Amino acid sequence: MKKHSFWKFQIIFWIIITSFTFLSCGDEATNPDNGQIINPDTDVSDPTGTISLSMHNKNNGNTTLNNISIDESNNFTGWSTYFSSIGKVKGLGNVSDIPTTGWASKVAVTPGYGYVACTGDVFYRIYVDNYITSVGGGIIGADIKYQTPFKGKNEAISLKETALTFKGDGGKQALVFDNKGIIVFNCVSSADWCHVQKSTTYDTPFLYNGVMIIVDPSTTKKTEEAIVTLTTAYGKETKITVTRAGQEPFVKFNTDGEKQVYNTSNTYTENITTNYSPTDLLASSDATWCKVSLQDNSKSLAEAMASIKYVDGKTFTRASNNNEVISCNLLLDIDANNTIKERKCNIIIKSKDGKVSAKLTVVQAKGEFRLNRNDFTVNGEKGTYSVSYNSSLSAEDIVAESDVEWCTVNTDKQNSITLVYDENVNSEQRSATILIKTKADNNTIGTFVLTQKAYTFTIPSEHVWFDKNNGNQTITINTTMSELPTPSTDAEWCTVSVNGKNLTIRVTATSNNRTATISFKNKSEKIKVTQSKYAVGDEYNENNITGTVVYMNNEQRLIAKEVGKAVWATENVLTGANDKNDGMINTDKIKKIPNWQTLYPAFALCDDLNKNGVTGWYLPAQNELSKSARINGILWSSTESNTSNAWYYNYSVHNSGSLSKSASYSVYAFHKF
Repeated sequence: MKKHSFWKFQIIFWIIITSFTFLSCGDEATNPDNGQIINPDTDVSDPTGTISLSMHNKNNGNTTLNNISIDESNNFTGWSTYFSSIGKVKGLGNVSDIPTTGWASKVAVTPGYGYVACTGDVFYRIYVDNYITSVGGGIIGADIKYQTPFKGKNEAISLKETALTFKGDGGKQALVFDNKGIIVFNCVSSADWCHVQKSTTYDTPFLYNGVMIIVDPSTTKKTEEAIVTLTTAYGKETKITVTRAGQEPFVKFNTDGEKQVYNTSNTYTENITTNYSPTDLLASSDATWCKVSLQDNSKSLAEAMASIKYVDGKTFTRASNNNEVISCNLLLDIDANNTIKERKCNIIIKSKDGKVSAKLTVVQAKGEFRLNRNDFTVNGEKGTYSVSYNSSLSAEDIVAESDVEWCTVNTDKQNSITLVYDENVNSEQRSATILIKTKADNNTIGTFVLTQKAYTFTIPSEHVWFDKNNGNQTITINTTMSELPTPSTDAEWCTVSVNGKNLTIRVTATSNNRTATISFKNKSEKIKVTQSKYAVGDEYNENNITGTVVYMNNEQRLIAKEVGKAVWATENVLTGANDKNDGMINTDKIKKIPNWQTLYPAFALCDDLNKNGVTGWYLPAQNELSKSARINGILWSSTESNTSNAWYYNYSVHNSGSLSKSASYSVYAFHKF
């Protein structure tokens, strides 16, 4: 082992002289590259191009030889690099061939050992002179000698077969070398239809010992020849003759079997490969909706080829077109499919000499039709309605029909079906079924139902009241009918007139209670008209009930009678008598309280009138007082405000208010009639 100081001196000296020292070889008899088998124990001169290198390991500077380095454990290693140890030899010149076994991604660095390394397709031969040690005696690297590219054995490639023959459809053939060792070589083919690739029978992928010949299918009728040249690293050539037979006459579609096309009108180009001239071919279709014609592109292709001068900077050499495979186009002019069925036709290409033919089936998608809505309902009025659709069919290809006379259909507008329907004057709803069909084959492609509601005819009030005087009331009929049906009455004193959907009812003055009925032509709905012999302010006297009429309308008629003055209540509790519209409800709640006559004097005054078979008198609610006339003063209502207060109405100012239940005010009893 070297001492550290000596190593240091060596490094400095080496840097001064040169980074790399090329060692010249000895005489030719001891040159390791002359192909002779060298005994590892024989002294041999270093090969031409030998370089010495002091390589520090990874922990001590990491000197690298391209991808090759020495790791911290003093192994040769490298990215995508493999090593094989030759074992103990005299020197680098004793590494004379490439091993077929023993390859690994790491190998121990051992002084006096020879190695072969491979990174990519480049081989190295290496010899370790000695370790480099530190001052402390530790190994920090090694002094090596190497030479690259290492060419291995200097011998020609030997093959059992040097002539291969292929049929017109091409193929592949593997050739394994007869050489026992690894021969470094390159390979090239003289023709672009003949390809050559390195191959191996070893488990190690970079130890090539053969080639794979790959031949493309012929594009010509003539027999062709290519030369594959294998050249060793020493320049020794081995040639392989590859013969390919010419292609038999043929014509074929580049689309296999079927060609799918859209349902719309369109033109398609279908490529045909053949070794016939287009003028020697015939094209036909068995369907009128698909027309075909051949397009000869040979002239334009020839002109394009003739215009090219250089390819990749190299002069372009034009080869003669001697019955080579050509490409021509078949033009398909296809009509739109205006049916809802898929359809097919056959395209035949055949040679005029009858030797070859090819068939292509064209499949055209069915016409599409999709309604954008399902069944729907409209009101009873006459009107129009448009239903949109999405379709590949034109409006001219579509017909629509209705199964009823009151609804007609128009399909003139593209992507829309227009319905025109009459007014429904019937009292029941009705339906129309719409069928959409293709004009070409009368197939149904869509259907929906239009439902029209029955007319609406709603009378806001089926009972109309009048007082004894001449009068009129106008009511609006809620209807979908364009005009109101003719109204009539069964009494001369009651007449009706129509303005649009407004019905005006008129009555004459009367001194008797009377009733009339208003009917409508062809309708079951009726209006009852009741006229009273009373009016607000009249004195009412019937069935022992007397009082002044204070309010009259269609829903309610009230009489009132003054009964005195009293407090609302003598106790302060919530009674629940809080209805503002009907005093009878409040009165009934009060009358359920024990000893109510004493506790609620205002209610008791009103109830005193309910005797001798008379019932129905009550203390009026807040809103009953506010809408009544012919009353004066401040009156208690039956409507409770809170625990201690109740509502009153002041007729002097026409205003409601809340006062203590213990206050004394006027009391009027009310009665409905």
